[in-house]
Amino acid sequence: MGSAEPLRPEAYQRARAVLRAAMADPGGDMSAEDTIMETTSTMETTTAEREHEISPVIRRRRGIGLAGRFGIGAGVGIAAAAAVVAVVLNSSATGGAVAGQDSPAVAPGSVTVDEAADRAPLMTLAGSIRTVTPAAGDAWLVKATQVHGTKTMQVVYTLYTDGHAIYTGNSVRDVKRAIARHQDQMKAGGYAPLLKAAIAAADSSPADGRTRMLKAAKDPLVGLDPAAQKAEWDKEQAAAQEIIKQKGGNAEPKPYSPQAVQRHFDNALWTFSTEALSAGDGNTQVRAGVLRLLSTISAVSVKNSTTGGTATLTITAGPEVFGGEGGEVLTVDARTGMLVKDVSTVPGLPQAATTYESSRVTASHL
Repeated sequence: MGSAEPLRPEAYQRARAVLRAAMADPGGDMSAEDTIMETTSTMETTTAEREHEISPVIRRRRGIGLAGRFGIGAGVGIAAAAAVVAVVLNSSATGGAVAGQDSPAVAPGSVTVDEAADRAPLMTLAGSIRTVTPAAGDAWLVKATQVHGTKTMQVVYTLYTDGHAIYTGNSVRDVKRAIARHQDQMKAGGYAPLLKAAIAAADSSPADGRTRMLKAAKDPLVGLDPAAQKAEWDKEQAAAQEIIKQKGGNAEPKPYSPQAVQRHFDNALWTFSTEALSAGDGNTQVRAGVLRLLSTISAVSVKNSTTGGTATLTITAGPEVFGGEGGEVLTVDARTGMLVKDVSTVPGLPQAATTYESSRVTASHL
């Protein structure tokens, strides 16, 4: 186990996002305690299993598909994970039961963009960081410390080379071992499609950027005409009902509508974009593209902030992104766009926070 690569920081946050959306569904009866117990069993996966399941191209067409998307390992019980997956589609896609929050009707097969002035700082930062020259060195070394409530879950070191390789470990020594063993997570972890989409988003129109990211993640609804989209939606709902019944739950199918699809896209875009940011934090183009993508989500707000004496931006994804419950807050450096902190809240669970300490290094001198 000492030589096994640790779960990446986003695995915890994505698992909590699943729970947050699932718990928001009024029809489900999986408690937070029951669900978190089954989800945390994923810590007991082998490296090979983890590399397979963390792949962002695994989708919700299969019962455990979304578990892979959120970084949940293969050890989770299939029925339990699928039940959570199904409810995530149900609740997050409909945005919960928030009265008066429906957006204007849109063409069902399209990916619309909400460009608000209060999210303009993200576009500004995305443009400015591309002109920033990094300090001496050839890589970024990032120390991520994950805390749930008052308990430190793990500390993960990640080396992002300027050649776009990713090496992880529980210590700098583990990172050096990963380099020696050629354990490049960019290749093994399956992040390449998301990073390619994020890089493209840095130069694309907002609408094209959204579509590229959703297609890279193999979202089952993006790009379909209205009839095909509704058929896919109904198919997913039917599958969800079967799984929820198997778990002893009782939930009504969520009706298809343009507003529901738009909220589904926003939920997926936040998830996959932040996944790309965590995987490609050391790549300027990735950071720029992700910031532009997050600026298109209507339930996202941005504020200037200061963290540890450093100017930062606080990016908040409101409850509408997660089925009406909880939220997630990213803090990024206002000069480089690199991650500083990620805080996730789920009703009934301790707050989860990951703090990031970044420094320029020379990989051969670690």
